[in-house]
Amino acid sequence: MKNDMLRITKRTISLFAVITIAVILSIVAVGWWVASQIDKEASEEQSRLASAGLDALVEKLPKTQESVTIWSDAVEAARANDEAWLSENLVEWMGEFYGYQRVYLLDASDRAVRAARDGKLVPDARFLSDEPALAPLIEALRRDMAQAVVGRGDTNEALSTVFVSDFVAFPDGSVAGVSIRPLVGTGADPVQSPGTEYLQVVAQTLNDDVSKELGNRFGLRNLAFIEGDRAREIGPWLKVRNKAGEVLGGFTWTPHRPAGALLKAVGPFAVAGLVCAGLLVILLMIRLRGMSDDLAVSKAKAQHMAFYDSLTGIPNRALFQDRLVHALEVAKREGAQIAVHYLDLDGFKHVNDTLGHPVGDRLLVEVAKRLVLIGRASDTIARLSGDEFAIIQTGVANDNDAEILSRRVIDELGRPFDLDGDHASVGASIGVALSRASDSGDDMLRKADIALYQAKESGRGCFQVFVEDMDDIVRKRRAIGRELKRALERQEDLQFVYEPIHGGRKGNLVGVQAQLRWEHSDYTDVRSEIIVAIAETSGLITQLGEYALNAICAFAASCDVPWVSVPMTPAHFQNERLADRILEIISAHGIDPGRVCFEIRNGERLRHSERVRNCLAQLRSAGVGIVLTCFSTDNVSLNYLREHGVDKLKVDRAFINALGSVTEARSIIGALVNLVHTLKIGMVVEGVETVEEYEMLKDIGCTEFQGPLISPALAPGQMRSLLACSSSGMTYDDGDRAKVGGF
Repeated sequence: MKNDMLRITKRTISLFAVITIAVILSIVAVGWWVASQIDKEASEEQSRLASAGLDALVEKLPKTQESVTIWSDAVEAARANDEAWLSENLVEWMGEFYGYQRVYLLDASDRAVRAARDGKLVPDARFLSDEPALAPLIEALRRDMAQAVVGRGDTNEALSTVFVSDFVAFPDGSVAGVSIRPLVGTGADPVQSPGTEYLQVVAQTLNDDVSKELGNRFGLRNLAFIEGDRAREIGPWLKVRNKAGEVLGGFTWTPHRPAGALLKAVGPFAVAGLVCAGLLVILLMIRLRGMSDDLAVSKAKAQHMAFYDSLTGIPNRALFQDRLVHALEVAKREGAQIAVHYLDLDGFKHVNDTLGHPVGDRLLVEVAKRLVLIGRASDTIARLSGDEFAIIQTGVANDNDAEILSRRVIDELGRPFDLDGDHASVGASIGVALSRASDSGDDMLRKADIALYQAKESGRGCFQVFVEDMDDIVRKRRAIGRELKRALERQEDLQFVYEPIHGGRKGNLVGVQAQLRWEHSDYTDVRSEIIVAIAETSGLITQLGEYALNAICAFAASCDVPWVSVPMTPAHFQNERLADRILEIISAHGIDPGRVCFEIRNGERLRHSERVRNCLAQLRSAGVGIVLTCFSTDNVSLNYLREHGVDKLKVDRAFINALGSVTEARSIIGALVNLVHTLKIGMVVEGVETVEEYEMLKDIGCTEFQGPLISPALAPGQMRSLLACSSSGMTYDDGDRAKVGGF
């Protein structure tokens, strides 16, 4: 009996062991299969994402060409070989703006008339080296064009949608997405006979930058492009084929296998824990199911991150552009109109600099919330980048509808923001573009961007609706920017004149104010403030500032002028070493720092800035003078004077205009005289035009003057002659014009 029981026990244990082992093996087999399926699905999803990104890259090329190839001006410029226009709008510009490595313009015989590599003009021979690779596409496009224009006298309308695109392997070993489109007019003019059309070729190389962009966008680790079949030896890959089916290369990446990684971690414990087999089965199944759910969540999260801004939660640029294309298609189909509002926050950088980036981020979130409340459910509110937002407004009946929305946005964003105890005030400048039947998404954004630029130039805190002549204005400003850069590189054309400042009862010359003049055949009428504004937007302000200070210090070293005042804009203070660089230049010219003073504008852009305060303190401690300009009744601030410390105030012309008509003007200027005496600083009155004004100001107590009555601005040679023969005292001639010394 005992042996029978032992046999039964052994059999039971053996059976239990067999069952346990079978269960474990089954669990392992099922787990391995499930894990492999999950990893396979993850790998397939990664391949689909990479393939979608590659398709989007190829589809983008001909779309970006539409704005310049369907353009009557482009056809005429190509025929006339207008090199400046072609460079700015059709060839080098495409490389600079879109980052295309190759851009070629071909004539009707498919010869290169202009070639660019990486946004720079290159010899036509560079195209000849690429011609064998491009020839099949060019021939295919010419055939398609010939078929499209059969029976037509003019090719513009027939060829507006004809293009070819494909992947091409170039002789230098690189592989690129290539698109070729003909240049056609936007209407009947200019007339083009079949076969006379010029072609534009653009190529985007599949390089590290493209791989990095696709990898970051779709979460593919170590994504890289490799020519030929070598990608097979490295890991998962996505073949890149041309339309003939030839494999030109492939993308490879480090695959993410979440299930496989998990099984490696828990597998040893499952084998070792035979006694916990049942529990491990349950835990493993739960974990595997959770892992599958995580994959779904991860996929949804990746899709959300690809199309929504991570900070504000509203659509990003990618989703905005997709919805813009869709909105335009709906508008064209229904004969309706949409508007794009391009927003830029005024004063956002000041908030970041003074309150810190965390507060700046909270401000962006609050701005997004206000914009969402303003917009309708059918509108799209998006953050494009930094402090730039955009709105797609649908169902626009006329210009007034768009203007109403822009005014609401400006009013709402103009209200102060309470950011968890920190208070910030910003504004908004807006560019508005209204759609036309022929507009693409890129057209709308380009026009809105140009209108935004004009809004900023108009003083910020306003909106501008795009009109056609704005293109000419922007082109002119670009041309001025290029000429300004050349002038700074050549160290010529930019000159300075000097307006005398006299003081005391005898009218002695006490100093001069430097003023910029541009001796350029085309831009002599461009005001100095416009030159400075263009320098700021072109990134030339530091270079212009150093050129100006060197020229002015050289003038001061060449004569006995008591001191020279130099204008300074808020943009100069972006340079953290501004004070050190100023003192280096002054020392290099061997002049006393006390003979140089800087004029800064009293305004919000310089308030509460630690960088400005430290810079001015360093300059003043070295002996450099500081003059506060634009000092008028609407911005007098003792706190401002106390915070920054200045040596002199310059009274605005607005006070002078009021002297003869406003009784309080004398009292206000008298109060300013008492203020500067109390603070022990100087004061200059600018813009004095008549003897009556001059005498009245002297009676009030003013001692230093400049303006048309005193003297116009003089060239350096004239100023030196004046200093050489100047004598104390002031007299008036029959024209009631004040003369300093011998002038």
